[in-house]
Order: sequence, then C-alpha cells, then structure tokens
Amino acid sequence: MKLAKVKKGAILTLVLSLIVSLFASFSFAAEDPIGLVVNGEELQPDVPPQLINNRTMVPVRWVSEALGADITWDQENQRVLVNSSTDTPVTESSDIQLIVNGEVLQPDVPPQLINNRTMVPVRWVSEALGADVTWDQESQTVFIEAGASSDVPEGAVNIPNEYDEEFI
Repeated sequence: MKLAKVKKGAILTLVLSLIVSLFASFSFAAEDPIGLVVNGEELQPDVPPQLINNRTMVPVRWVSEALGADITWDQENQRVLVNSSTDTPVTESSDIQLIVNGEVLQPDVPPQLINNRTMVPVRWVSEALGADVTWDQESQTVFIEAGASSDVPEGAVNIPNEYDEEFI
C-alpha cells in the first residue's frame, strides 16, 4: 500500500513538472520585434510596431514624418490630421479619427492610443500618402518606399482582402 502511494506521488510529480515546463516555455518565449524600414532607413519608434487584430500598428507620427508629411493632433476632436488642415469637417465617431490629405480613413482596425502614441495600421496611412508597403515574413519587417505609385487602370477598383493584397 505504501508502494502504491509512492508510485502515485512520483507520477503526480512528473505530470506537474511536465506542465510547468510547458507553461514556462510558452510564457517566456519572446516574440521577435517587428522591424520598420522607411526609404531604406530603419526606424525605431519609442513605441515599437505591434500586431493588433492581424494588422501591424505603428506610431502615425513616425511613419508620416518619415514620408515627408505634416501631422497634427486635434485634441478637441480626437483626430490625427496628416497633410490636412483643422478646417476638415468633423465627423461623429467614438474612435480616434485618421484623416489623410483631407479624407477620413476608416481602417478595419481603428487607431489606438498606446503609451501616449496614436497607433495606426501602417499600410493604411502609408498607401494613403502614396507609398508602397511590403512585408518580409522571415525578418518580420515592414518596408515602406515613398513616392511609389500604384498604377490602377482607369475605372478599376482596389479591393482589399484579409492579407492586404490588392486585386485590380
């Protein structure tokens, strides 16, 4: 009877140590940071790029200014104005609004305030400013090239999909 208790104790100890080791490996495994390169220059914003709801979010000021855009925060109306004036009409929204070149953008993941920085989907703001955006899966890096243009034939429509590819 005493031997059965010892066996049960040993099995319980093994099972618990296995569970603890699995938990430790998952909880301490750090994700690779997301890199951000604009026009060949690596940016390291004070709030790093983050993956939120399958979208790479970046501090809007860092990317916009790197692409040569003017940016203003309209505290009263909770709006980020990129190459836009404060005269842009205010629309009702409970989310932070992203306005680029006078147009309200409504990304599928809304702008968010993280560590006192307004984070926006990198593709939305970059492409609205005429830049090309590419993602390198292996290095977990976003590459943005200013001045790129997407030659969309007249009458064609860009249709976004869940992988941020464009079909024309």
